[in-house]
Order: sequence, then C-alpha cells, then structure tokens
Amino acid sequence: MRDRASAVLLDGDKIALIKRTWKGETYFVFPGGGIEEWETPAQAAEREVFEELGLVVKVQDCLYQEQYEGHQFFFGAEILSGQFGSGKGEEFIDPERNRGKYEPVWLPIREMPHKDVRPQLAAVTIQKLILASHSKSHER
Repeated sequence: MRDRASAVLLDGDKIALIKRTWKGETYFVFPGGGIEEWETPAQAAEREVFEELGLVVKVQDCLYQEQYEGHQFFFGAEILSGQFGSGKGEEFIDPERNRGKYEPVWLPIREMPHKDVRPQLAAVTIQKLILASHSKSHER
C-alpha cells in the first residue's frame, strides 16, 4: 500500500490518461504515482506529470480522494509548458523494467464510461465533475 497523487489534465473535451497494456489487459490510469516521504500530494502530482508526460503543471484543487491500495489524491491541474508525450520516467524509457506498455493519450471525456479507467470510482466521479463544470460554463 502506498499513497498516490494524480493529475486531471484537460484539453477542451479531452482528458490526459496513460494507456496501460500489461499481462494481456489494456486499461487507462490518470497520470500520477507514489508520494515520496518528502513530498506533499500536490508536489507528487506535479513531479509525476513531468516524469510521465513531459509537462510542467500547476496543481489546483483536489477534485477527489479515495482509499484504494492507500490514500489516492486527484488534483485538477493547469498545463504551463512542455510537450505532451515527452516524459522520461523510468516506466517509459526502461525496457528492462518489464511492467508492460505505457502510452500517454488524450481521451475524449465522453468515452470514459466505455473504457476501463482505473480506479473506476475515481474515473466516474471525475467525469461527472468535468461534465457538470462544462455544462455550467456553456450556460454563461
């Protein structure tokens, strides 16, 4: 069990996810990872997004938290700079790691219910928050 922090990154009607292919399964996860003992959850989310996606982000509000193999934090984040998909984390560049394939993707938000996005409760809750926020902004 390890506490983890993830970022929710949006580009219009798309969300940044990591497509994982491992042990015959294909699923999606939010960019993020384990919190080091010297980090806050927000710092961990920023570091992990840089490692995994090659993006510098500014973490905003915590959108969701849950207990799932440790405490999980999901932060909204704003992209400041970088090139999507240029991450240099060991899971992306070390073929000897043997943990399957990691592929950064922009997934249309409305496709989330049709994909295996993990953890599932976080994915459902975050999608609802995003869609509610989008419908409010269109009302203005």
